[in-house]
Amino acid sequence: MNDNNAINIVIGLSVAEHLSDETNENLLYVGPRFTNDKWHIKTPSIYKFSELLKEVDRRNFTINQIFIFCDIFSLSQFRIDFDCKFNIGKVTAVIGDTHHTEQPLTPLINWLKYNNIKNVALKQTVNQAPIFRDFKFNVICLPYYAHDVTLLEPTKTYIERVLFFGTISERHPRRKELIEYLIKRNLPLDVVSGKREKSFYAYNNYSCSINMPLNKDINYRIYEVMVSGGVCITEKFASSTIGTQIAVNNKNILEYGTFESCYELCCFMLENKSARERLAKQSYESMKDCKSKGLVYSMLKDNNIGKEGINIDVSSKREAEELYKNLEEFERIQNIRAKGHNLLPTQIAKLKHNWKGSLS
Repeated sequence: MNDNNAINIVIGLSVAEHLSDETNENLLYVGPRFTNDKWHIKTPSIYKFSELLKEVDRRNFTINQIFIFCDIFSLSQFRIDFDCKFNIGKVTAVIGDTHHTEQPLTPLINWLKYNNIKNVALKQTVNQAPIFRDFKFNVICLPYYAHDVTLLEPTKTYIERVLFFGTISERHPRRKELIEYLIKRNLPLDVVSGKREKSFYAYNNYSCSINMPLNKDINYRIYEVMVSGGVCITEKFASSTIGTQIAVNNKNILEYGTFESCYELCCFMLENKSARERLAKQSYESMKDCKSKGLVYSMLKDNNIGKEGINIDVSSKREAEELYKNLEEFERIQNIRAKGHNLLPTQIAKLKHNWKGSLS
């Protein structure tokens, strides 16, 4: 069998429209939402790995690498059972959202440990790299993960107003509070919702766009604004995230630490046309080479990304030591953040100092 038959297997990836550009003839997709054909295997909610190997062999393929997309919620919907021997070093678990339910990380970490999966790739939750490293995983921090995007050159005839494109609801209390604050400050702000494909043109046509992620995550909107030739003003990255992303403060995005600083940055973009155009150009230039290069491509392009871990500065180490010393406390914190609230400095100071580095 020649190398042309060697494939990469993607397990558990959603068939959502915005991930459609992942499909190509080097990848075999496996999961309950697909329809069976040469490049897709439809599975039951619990699927034995031995059955997957039989299907791969029947298609006359050999396995190069396996990527399993999983998070706390998805494991309750779909799970693969490693019931036979396999080179587990070829397997990387791509971790998704860990804040959309109030469940702790323990079930996810237990599942990874039970199956002896050692390689973990973090996308929007790269700020949680310290805790996965504490559990001795090889952590890959993905530099971006925008999919199926519309690349647009910056325009000089943009609307001199601020945009928020998305939904405002009680499920995102801090986002709601920020929008209400900016409106009270009489910022020329438009709150718009609609189909995702229209958002790129909106980001391109406004002076700047604001972003308020949950739990200091790296969400889609940051890179969607950048690829659109727009200016993204987002909440400050967690210190454990710094150095892992294409998005860099004061280079191709702007970060705010308070509602007041968000307001001031928006005003600065509105009042300084040359600064706005320079940032939009740098944003576009940073992303144009990433067009149509999806999450899996990023990992295959350089599978050493983050394998040795990123260099964390002293403040990051201190934060990691404080925040992740006690798993029980961490899980309590996750429950707080799942409700959309950030942890207060006073709460961080009260954390216990008896971290054992184990699940017991």
